[in-house]
Amino acid sequence: MCKVTGKCRIKPLSTKSKIAGDTIISGTVKSFYMKESGGPFAGKVKVRRVFKGDKGLEGRMVMVEGFGSKDFCLSSPRLGDTKLFFVQNIKARQNIYPRVYKFKLKDNILKLNLRNLKTLWKLEDKNEKAPKRRKFKAKTNFCTFSCPPEVQPVC
Repeated sequence: MCKVTGKCRIKPLSTKSKIAGDTIISGTVKSFYMKESGGPFAGKVKVRRVFKGDKGLEGRMVMVEGFGSKDFCLSSPRLGDTKLFFVQNIKARQNIYPRVYKFKLKDNILKLNLRNLKTLWKLEDKNEKAPKRRKFKAKTNFCTFSCPPEVQPVC
C-alpha cells in the first residue's frame, strides 16, 4: 500500500500474484458516511456475493471504511454502484455494534466484469478444493430395541 501520486496504473486482477484482503465481495453501495471536509470516508454496502471469506455475509449490509482514500487509485464509488471490494475485517470495533459487520478497504475497488469474475471463480474453486477438516462423530445407538439395524425405529 502506498500513497497515490501522479498517474495511477492499475494491474489487472488476473496478473496479481497475491490478492489483498481477507474478504472479497461484490456489493452495491447503498449509502455514504461523509467527512466534514467533504467526500465519503465509509459507506453501507449490500453484499451480493462472497468470493473469499464468510459466505454468511451474502445478502447482508456491511460497512466499508476507506472510501476516498489517497492510498488507492480507485476508492471512491458512486451511490448505487455494484463493484468488487477487497476488504479486511475490523474485529476490534465489532463489540460496539455487534450486528454491524465492519471492513476496511485493502485494495482498489474494481469493476464487476467477466474478466475479473473469471479470476475470482478460479480463486473460489481453489479455496473449495482445499482440504477441509472433517469432524469425527462416533456412531452411537441409544435404542433399547433388539432389532436388526436396518429396521430399528428412530429413537
